[in-house]
Parts: sequence; structure tokens; C-alpha cells
Amino acid sequence: MDIKLAMEARGSNQVYIKGPHEYEPRTVEEMREITLQRAKQTLKDLKVYEGGKLISPMARSGLNCIKIKIGYGSRNAALFEYDDGATERRLNADTVEERRSAAIEIIKDSIDSIKEGGMDEHFAAFLVTRRTSSKNGTKKLKNKSGLKLVPEKEAV
Repeated sequence: MDIKLAMEARGSNQVYIKGPHEYEPRTVEEMREITLQRAKQTLKDLKVYEGGKLISPMARSGLNCIKIKIGYGSRNAALFEYDDGATERRLNADTVEERRSAAIEIIKDSIDSIKEGGMDEHFAAFLVTRRTSSKNGTKKLKNKSGLKLVPEKEAV
């Protein structure tokens, strides 16, 4: 069989252009489920942690500590701040076992809170900030590209 004929029978030289995928906004329930899965994975990682470098969805090792941040998404975006303004907790202790057990307790408490809906208001606030920052980013891109924006109607 001629290779040229075989190649012509499959595919084309046309450029395939996919349209933009339809945006489906997240719900609080979806965020709760995703965060719960990540917290459970962190708990598994902490249970087998014996020292050294720890990289987990919601925990990582630091200098003589384990840092815990209850966050959302692949970048573990902070959902809330503590009273001192920090978004993560440093668990300092003399031994790895003490740090590990303290981190496990925090993650277990977080899992219980997520299951009971204790994080729902933080999820809702996070969704609002992401939607507004997305709209503002779109406006800035349109302004940079020179496109005219139709002013939004003001609330009456």
C-alpha cells in the first residue's frame, strides 16, 4: 500500500479549532467534596510520614515543623485567615512524631468540620471572590486589547 494514499485517507490538513468550552460554575457542594478528598489524601500522607520532606495537598514540611493550610484547589488557595492574619499553621515540636500527631489531629478536625458544613460560608465567600476577580480580569484584558466595553447598568 502506498504511504501517501494511506495518509490521505486519515486526517486532513485542515486546522481543527475548538470553540471555547462552556463555563460551568462550581457549587459549594462540589467544593466541599473536592476539599474533603484533598484532606483525606493529606491524612493518608501524614499517617505514613516519618520525617524528611513532606509534600501533600494541605501539608508540607518546614524547618522543624509541619505547615498545615486548609485550602482549595490544586494551588491550595487559602479559604480563611486565622486571628493573627496567617493562612497556615506551623506545628513546631521537638520530635517528628509530635509534629505528625498534631497535624493528624488538625486534619481530622478539619475533615469533620467539612463534612458537617462548617466550611460552607468560606466556600461561598471564595466563590464570590473568584467570580468577581474573573470579571475584573476580563475587563482588563478587553481594555488592553483596545476593545470598547459597554458600560454595565448600575443597580437602582
